[in-house]
Amino acid sequence: MYEHRPDRCRVDVMAERSGMAKGKYYKLTKFACNMLRMREYLNNLVKTFFDEKYEEERNSYRRAK
Repeated sequence: MYEHRPDRCRVDVMAERSGMAKGKYYKLTKFACNMLRMREYLNNLVKTFFDEKYEEERNSYRRAK
């Protein structure tokens, strides 16, 4: 339940502590969350690209051992 989360996970509590207007705090929080999601997406995209691109090379190396 929301009220049992740590304070840092409760947007309203953190907005009050920041001293910012809630609307501005919500907007900045949403922006930060979207940037974190985008970073995770890009990291996964790059990982997938390199996993596929170098899979045959890794398999050749493993077969040679």
